Amino acid sequence: MIAHLDLDAFFASVEQRDNPSLRGKPVVVGFATPQGNYCNRGVVSAASYEARAYGVHSGMSLWEAKRRCPRLIIIGGNFAKYQEASDKMYHIISRYSPAIEPLSLDEVFISFYECRDLYQDLLTVCQKMKREIKSEIGITASIGLASNKLVAKVASDFQKPDGLTLVGPGYEREFLAPLPCVKLYGIGPATTAKLARLGIKTVGELARVDRWVLVSIFGKYGETLWYSANGLGSTKIAPPRPAKSVSRSTTFPVDSRDYDYLVKNLVYLSEKVVATILAEQVEGYCLILTLRDKDFKTWSHQRVLRTAISTADQILYFAKKLLLEAWNQITPLRLLGITISHLAPVSSQLSLLGSKDLQEATFEIRKKFGFWSIRPASILNLTLINKSSP
Repeated sequence: MIAHLDLDAFFASVEQRDNPSLRGKPVVVGFATPQGNYCNRGVVSAASYEARAYGVHSGMSLWEAKRRCPRLIIIGGNFAKYQEASDKMYHIISRYSPAIEPLSLDEVFISFYECRDLYQDLLTVCQKMKREIKSEIGITASIGLASNKLVAKVASDFQKPDGLTLVGPGYEREFLAPLPCVKLYGIGPATTAKLARLGIKTVGELARVDRWVLVSIFGKYGETLWYSANGLGSTKIAPPRPAKSVSRSTTFPVDSRDYDYLVKNLVYLSEKVVATILAEQVEGYCLILTLRDKDFKTWSHQRVLRTAISTADQILYFAKKLLLEAWNQITPLRLLGITISHLAPVSSQLSLLGSKDLQEATFEIRKKFGFWSIRPASILNLTLINKSSP
């Protein structure tokens, strides 16, 4: 069988764990400024269950979240803490199965096929995992256990928080039938609305529609809908794929055409990108700069390089060149982003002296204490609305 494990209200739960005064209160982790303020452009990254009771959810603007819940507590967040909790979660899971498919920091599929002879009762195994997560990390997890990934994912959300739901083989359709269609993975608001116009509101109603009728209405996606509604999903656990590119972007609190301010943001983005490059032990042969103006017009400029780049200084050097090439220095900008692509494993060992050596030391400090524990002096006072981003 396949398990889908999801840490409950992950970022918000970690903050409530570390600050008892936040427990039982509506809390969101949002993309706030380093000073802890929020602006209309900030968004909710995670919401506690107390906040969700007011209709607050991930992806909502902080302005709207505050409107719905005036007592809302907004926290900028600390990615280093979330990464540490995630690492512990994956370490606990690896005690029980080697077949793991990560979906995000707080979400993972687990297959027990390879170790099926070791366990007679998978419910007991899942209960042990949940207890160890609560004991060693201090937050709760919900698990869905089913014959395939699709049903397991739906099941993990069935009794949140701190839930454990088993859907036995042969009961997939029966379990899914009474649920609203939006509960199926991959069905969004637009598809839900279209199904409602056809008089289809529950998964059971969708399952009873002929497959080819759905194909005639939705095209190839209609076949996927039919399989999903009938509880037929994949059992294949896919290991994480190597990254093809590394990207980071930042939205400014206020549109800006101040060149010095924009360069400071490029310094910040270069540091963020190189942190991932170091973690993955890769280097890149192409740098792409993305720009967005106040009217949401987005464009990019790229430079293919003869030699790979792998340091923040190198990334910043080319990013500044691309900024002057792609921007007229008159149009106020809303967003900047840096992408490194054409990745390859590092071709040489880091030098004992120089920028790479300093960069490696910086990386180790950030890995232990968080990104903002050490940074260039030029961005000490930089105002960001996504400080808590990875």
